[in-house]
Amino acid sequence: MTAEWQDQELGALFEFSSGKSIAPGGDGLYPAFGSNGLIGQAEKSLFDGGIIIGRVGAYCGSTAISTSPFWASDNTIVARPKDGIDLRFGYYLLSNAELNRHAGGAAQPLLTQATLKPLRFPVPSLTAQRRIGSILGAYDDLIEVNRRRIALLEEMARRLFEEWFVRFRFPGHEGHKMVETPDGPLPEGWKFGTAAELIDFDPTTKIPRDGRKPFVPMNSLSTDCSLIGEIEWREGNSGAKFANGDTLFARITPCLENGKTGLVRNMPGGGLGFGSTEFLVMRGKLAGAAFCYQLARHPAFREHARRSMSGATGRQRARTESLRAYQLAIPPSALLLQFEAVSWPLLELSGSLGNANERLASSRDLLLPRLISGELSVSTAERELEAVT
Repeated sequence: MTAEWQDQELGALFEFSSGKSIAPGGDGLYPAFGSNGLIGQAEKSLFDGGIIIGRVGAYCGSTAISTSPFWASDNTIVARPKDGIDLRFGYYLLSNAELNRHAGGAAQPLLTQATLKPLRFPVPSLTAQRRIGSILGAYDDLIEVNRRRIALLEEMARRLFEEWFVRFRFPGHEGHKMVETPDGPLPEGWKFGTAAELIDFDPTTKIPRDGRKPFVPMNSLSTDCSLIGEIEWREGNSGAKFANGDTLFARITPCLENGKTGLVRNMPGGGLGFGSTEFLVMRGKLAGAAFCYQLARHPAFREHARRSMSGATGRQRARTESLRAYQLAIPPSALLLQFEAVSWPLLELSGSLGNANERLASSRDLLLPRLISGELSVSTAERELEAVT
């Protein structure tokens, strides 16, 4: 840290304000933030821009940033930079501050403005702040671009599945007449059958008990995309066992209702892993990996799974036998192969972009504490950024 850095209290750097209550998931033009980030939209805004800090509960001390007008819920504190403080720098400063360590309350962690204001941190000149914010922001901007590309790729794959296998608008469908069957109209050459004809549910996969192996916990599954988050390394082999190309389907409430589903790709340790006992594993038999994943995301299949749930309140699980018996239109095998050839590259690219984001986030997280404390020079960090981009 050079002489231009000076210790200052947060109260001298930011104006602190409290958020106001709002129902989650609303409509409107303005983003609405809660203690764990975006929770919906709002018809009005409370602030023109600022840093949103989770003030209570499990996400106490978490941070988010908005450069445009937004609403913040009553579970947050909003910090707006005073003159001489760059918004992005301020966001990274607070993100690195481990604010949850300063929370009070026994059963329910709580941060207050009175707690935050006296906390002291080294701060450089405004010029240096802007350079630091620009460097770290470049990593986040790249991550955000990749996130949007991932969302687009997965939406393209989803639409292909629905067009081909739900609406029957597959390539060359014009040349196939519709045939009436007892279960409804189907393209010529198709038939109605069960998911078990196309997919193996909970197939046998041998995982050695000895040694550390990749383990996927429930919280690593996404609610809206195929990417699997952080993988742990554990001893033993108790739980669901799977291989690259398998789909992991959360079968327990509320994870099933929330949409937790993942596609296994690039699994370290030879492509095999194990995970939560509450995963149902789907593996392609006549269908391929892309078809399995898209079926697992399909609303009708998920509703069928939800209706099959049984067990004690709060611990209900979808029944594997019921998912095997799910009725669907089965196309000719050639069309299944064609779908795989078109859709799997989209999901494969989505997985590659997810891996790229992990590397970018890792690089950013290594830089953040060193840059924000002055341990690493801005010029050195700028050269490292050039190497990445």
